[in-house]
Amino acid sequence: MRARRIPWIVVCLVAALALAVAMSGGSAVASPRAAADQEYADPVGDAGVGTDIATVTVRNDPTSGGITIQIQSASPIVGNHAVAVFIDADRNQSTGDDGDEYWFYGGPMVGSGFFAWNGSAFAEANPPSFWAGRAAANVNEFRINRADIGNVSGFNFSVVSIGFEPPSIRFWDAAPNSGYWSYDLATPPPPPPPPPVVVAPQIGAPLTVPMRAVAGKRMTVVFPVTRSDTGKPLTTGKMVCDPSVAGKVLAHAESFKAGRATLSFVIPKAAKGKQLRVKVTINVGAQSATRIAAFRVK
Repeated sequence: MRARRIPWIVVCLVAALALAVAMSGGSAVASPRAAADQEYADPVGDAGVGTDIATVTVRNDPTSGGITIQIQSASPIVGNHAVAVFIDADRNQSTGDDGDEYWFYGGPMVGSGFFAWNGSAFAEANPPSFWAGRAAANVNEFRINRADIGNVSGFNFSVVSIGFEPPSIRFWDAAPNSGYWSYDLATPPPPPPPPPVVVAPQIGAPLTVPMRAVAGKRMTVVFPVTRSDTGKPLTTGKMVCDPSVAGKVLAHAESFKAGRATLSFVIPKAAKGKQLRVKVTINVGAQSATRIAAFRVK
């Protein structure tokens, strides 16, 4: 236990006792185990008559950012106790208070509290995600969120158990016995790649030159073709077209460029009074679209 920690703990716990804050601890719903579960062992038998820390388990949910810390004692926890956790979030002992940027505590007689270093002192923060209570008769549990400690990817930490007979406070056990433990958070899996963009052709109503189909005259038909995803002109794809009269395909020239499917042909003189049928298909990969335009030949 580093000497600079003691005043902060004493002030907070004595204040809590003076206010007679009571916390039953209750029973906690066990948090699901997640990636980056890690268990730390502390020697048993070094706490005197007080709460003897045996193991500390840390786990986190990489998706939600939730972090759970469980402190298990070697025997059932006595009533007049609290447990405190100290977090060196940036893993730099020259910052914070003797290295610590956050600390929090919980106990049945003093309730719980969460504190953050503001550059000159610890200030009570108590973020909404902070929770302290019992997971079992001999297990204290704390829950915080990665955002509560600066969205770090890992941190150093230590734990102490504290006993008190008002107004005196004594320290029972420090875990580890010196220094820190280190914990690295599991990172969320990368998001799945976006689904491939499926581009289907969309063929609009044709423009014709001249406006009417006339027997013995050349006619040019232009179909605008756009992308289904953006509505912009389609610049890739393959064009298939069949201008025909009475089922007979006409000789024609065709091109597909910059979103315009163009075909040009001469209408036979014998087609007068018949129907001219222009069928255009645009293929883009596995996607295709077809449009048919019909004209009465004058």
